[in-house]
Amino acid sequence: MVLKLSLAAAVLTALLGAFLVVRTSDEAMVRGATVAMIVWDIGDELSREQVQEEIAGTAAREGLSLYRSIDSVTPSGRATRTLTVINPGTDQGLPGLAEPYPSFGRSLETRFGPLAAGSSPTGTYVSSGSAQAADELATTLRDRGVTVSTRRVSPAALALFTAEVVPLAPLALAAVLSLVLGCVHSTVGFRRRDTIREVHGMTRGRIVVGHAARCLATTFLFGAIGLVASVPALAAYNGLAQFGRFAVTAGVAVGAVAVTAAMVVLLTAARRSRVQNAEAIAGRRPLRRLAVFAGATHAVALGLVLIVLASATASGLPALQNRADDSSWSSAEDFTSLTFRISNTELDRDTAAFADIGRHVIAQPRDGLIVAGSEGEPEGYGPEVGNSLIVNTRYLDEQEVLGRGGRRVLPSDLRPQALTLLISEGIPVEVDTLVRQYQRWILFQAELPGREVHPERIPIDYQVVPAGQSLFTYATSEPTSRQLSPVVAILPTSNPLLSDDWITSNMTRGGVLFGNSSWLRTGLSDAELGSSVLLNRVGDLAALRLADQERTLRASAFSGALAALVALLAAALLATSIAERNRRRDFLRHVHGYGFATTALAPIAVVAASNTAVLALATTAQLFESPLAQALANAVVAADLVVVGVLLAFQRRRFRTDTITNS
Repeated sequence: MVLKLSLAAAVLTALLGAFLVVRTSDEAMVRGATVAMIVWDIGDELSREQVQEEIAGTAAREGLSLYRSIDSVTPSGRATRTLTVINPGTDQGLPGLAEPYPSFGRSLETRFGPLAAGSSPTGTYVSSGSAQAADELATTLRDRGVTVSTRRVSPAALALFTAEVVPLAPLALAAVLSLVLGCVHSTVGFRRRDTIREVHGMTRGRIVVGHAARCLATTFLFGAIGLVASVPALAAYNGLAQFGRFAVTAGVAVGAVAVTAAMVVLLTAARRSRVQNAEAIAGRRPLRRLAVFAGATHAVALGLVLIVLASATASGLPALQNRADDSSWSSAEDFTSLTFRISNTELDRDTAAFADIGRHVIAQPRDGLIVAGSEGEPEGYGPEVGNSLIVNTRYLDEQEVLGRGGRRVLPSDLRPQALTLLISEGIPVEVDTLVRQYQRWILFQAELPGREVHPERIPIDYQVVPAGQSLFTYATSEPTSRQLSPVVAILPTSNPLLSDDWITSNMTRGGVLFGNSSWLRTGLSDAELGSSVLLNRVGDLAALRLADQERTLRASAFSGALAALVALLAAALLATSIAERNRRRDFLRHVHGYGFATTALAPIAVVAASNTAVLALATTAQLFESPLAQALANAVVAADLVVVGVLLAFQRRRFRTDTITNS
């Protein structure tokens, strides 16, 4: 019973894990790709159009088809992946243009389309061609000043990527430990029957090989049943898209389960001593260390499951938080940010021109918004480190920031010539220290190229505001778009303060948003910068990030549910192992009138103590970053204990009359 349960649990975990691996890897890389080329920077020698022509021409000479992948969001908010094929028709390994792309998952729609005019050639290109041809293409581009690299796309590389996205490693290890527990218990439980077979002339080797063969046969039978059962489920989910890829991945996973189980059975049966066989004939229970091994294995598996739950919650929680910001994003749909399509050298050359456009937002807050978070160390509250924001006065019109007494802070409350700090009450930094940090920052801005800055003319005002305010940051490149109790520095409107480098740097990071897109297009055109940037609606960028995070959320929820399933199956294995080991003693106690509490209270108490210790260790190690993660962990640990208790009660009702004579 224990062996079959452990094999069934391992096979189920393998099939669900294979589904997760195929779905995650398909979203990360086009099916059939064997090599990837990443163009990082086009350099100064060639224009964007020339780089694209060079890529297409060299690919044609090398007989190499390239797929360029660009992510976007439909008006309905669904994430799409547009594939542009360069030199089509020569690549047999990648999907063809004549048929729709067979997406394995339903959260990402893949379509074919042309490359948009003026698109930057930087990005990732994939192919199923030879690595040598891709290297030749990369070498040609490097000779023309393009920064480019190539990577092999192997199943191992995709597996490693999947393991980074979802916590498969601890989950697989927990499943393996449960499998080992079932195999060891089952092999030890067969010792009486095996001893009788040896007495009747069967060799030890034949007995051991027989156990391993039955283990292999049972595993592959369960695997076949699971694969057949997956056909209607996948047909309803994705129309059996890439079913062959799933079947191969599942077959490899089930094969690994079978080999692992067979090896454990072989080693355990081969190491069983004749003394243990004699004890089995005498009807003695298996050694106490088997029970200790079962309990320790279950505790380690439970700890690994808690690691998976913590990781899944940490990666999925930002998507839940961002979904709650729909109302804030709806008010930001008309804002525009810039994506730079030029080399670093070109950006350095045009820094002053871009900075002039950014300064217009400071002088005319109605035309834009500045919301710049820090890029430095996460600790502190200074202008370039920690939990801080630098904004213009438009931010106070768009977002509610409460001052003393719960009254909203408005631009009219501020002196136009002063840098105003909104300091959350109770932060572990003295106000004077913060003021000095921002004074040094103003002096530093004055030393950099840009408009003339007069630090002596820029006073620093401050207000202490209530703590605990979660401020919206409009950030689309960070996991979340909120900061809790930051120090907010509000720029003066009548005194120039920012350097060219600061403004341009934050424009590249999305810290400068434009509310008047017509003025922005005119300004870029007048400065001859229109071809250097791409205008993006901030709402679209937020939707793209949310769609990507929701895919992560689904993967996290799937892996978390799978982890909980592994924990419950491990609990079932432990309970069954305890019941089978103690069944003779418990039956005798039952005959003499002892109740369930007497026979099962001790094992339940031991499991409860073990589970509590594992949970306490995980909590002490600060594994859970949110109350939700802690609550889920508590629920899984409690459910684990309930399963043990219920199964022990169920096993008590299954006592057979031959229990007295069977070990």
